[in-house]
Amino acid sequence: MGDHVDSTKPPPGWTASSHGTIARPLDLVENWLHDRARRPGVLPHREPDAITQCLKLKFPKRITDPTPYLEHAAGWLRETFHVNEGPHAIFDDIDAAVRKFPAAPTPSAHWFPSSSHFLIRSGHLRVDGVGILSVTDTLFNLVASVCQMGLDVALETYASGIQKPALPPGIDHILGLKPIQGPTPKYVEDAIRGLEEEWRKGMKSITFPLREGSEGAKIGDSRQHVLAFDEPISKAIAKACSGLGVSVSAAVHASIIRVALTFPQHPEAKNILITLIVNLRHLLPTKYHAPEYRTSPCCYIVPACITDIADKSKHFGELAKLINGVYQTDLTKLATDEAGKPINFLEFLQYYREREAQILDAEPPADCPPFHPPNLSSVGILEWFTKFTFKLDENSDETVEIEDLWAAIEMVDPVAEFQLYTIRNKMRLALSFNDAYYEEDFMWDIIGKVRDDLLKELGIPSGGYTARL
Repeated sequence: MGDHVDSTKPPPGWTASSHGTIARPLDLVENWLHDRARRPGVLPHREPDAITQCLKLKFPKRITDPTPYLEHAAGWLRETFHVNEGPHAIFDDIDAAVRKFPAAPTPSAHWFPSSSHFLIRSGHLRVDGVGILSVTDTLFNLVASVCQMGLDVALETYASGIQKPALPPGIDHILGLKPIQGPTPKYVEDAIRGLEEEWRKGMKSITFPLREGSEGAKIGDSRQHVLAFDEPISKAIAKACSGLGVSVSAAVHASIIRVALTFPQHPEAKNILITLIVNLRHLLPTKYHAPEYRTSPCCYIVPACITDIADKSKHFGELAKLINGVYQTDLTKLATDEAGKPINFLEFLQYYREREAQILDAEPPADCPPFHPPNLSSVGILEWFTKFTFKLDENSDETVEIEDLWAAIEMVDPVAEFQLYTIRNKMRLALSFNDAYYEEDFMWDIIGKVRDDLLKELGIPSGGYTARL
């Protein structure tokens, strides 16, 4: 990983070269993401799990053509900012960008003047959900500053909202990790074996049926469906979940499982694997919680399996509480050492990563059903990570506004990937999938059934939502 910055004083964890660049090796998380992106069967022009974030923008009335202001604010992107207009447009529209976005060596930004949509795209190796939202906040602080100060000002003069820009060191550097030498401590071995067992049980998970004839099919286009709930319904859902003593994510996940179980399952598919997508930043020293350190990927998957899921899903509330318990897994106490001291997940991640790869790369048992359980990830409240209104000046009412935001995931596997988030007190439930394995109408039906089950079980009347491609 390299960058062109002041190489005379490279940031911690980086080294300078004679070419005027600085670089650092990929860290544990980045190597894990790199291996996921290059797993067997993935075409070189596709980027599994890449994030495409689309923003609907609104500018002050006096700015009739926002393009120069965006180009100027995105000067740090240089050759990766594209205006999708006229004969040089890369995509016809934002839907086309989501469906067929080619792999790229760097993140990129795309402006669609006719619809006022701004799209940010990055491979997961370079950024995660929290990171891309943090980039959004920094970028549009700059855009607002450009709109306020004008175009005839040097780029470094504008305000980005970041007090001290920084290139994050890798997790290996932060934790002071050294190459593994000698035997694995017993308490680490015990913790790893526990996680391995969760994976093994989770291999026999329930799933949604694939479209007929899709086995061995060529990877198709990524698609996404989104349900946007209005504010009253969103508040009613949150209140009902609070009354049950569960998170909204746990309740939604319960409905996803219950809907999946309405379809015929493989005789051995009796469990459900929950892959906790963990934001590791909370486990790092406090210094690295600052916004300037949020941009690099800092997430990992922790497996948890619920067995005999058909019996446990009959009562919605009980299932939601079971899932809620999984979500509350304390990663600071996944293991204890010989003295009884709690061990942070990061402290044995170095050992676990290699063993996880061995499990997932191994040939599944002969009686194992096809492994593609539905997943749910939740970023939570997006305002935790980015503003949506950027004032040009404290004494002015003029603003640059993000009127709407949604994100799509590049899907190459036969998996139904749900995403849950809240924007301006309105809940969104999205579903990303690859159309080689699932028909669009079928997936609309799935997300509608999840909505209906959730509202029914929470005692909330139907309505108060809009379907949106």
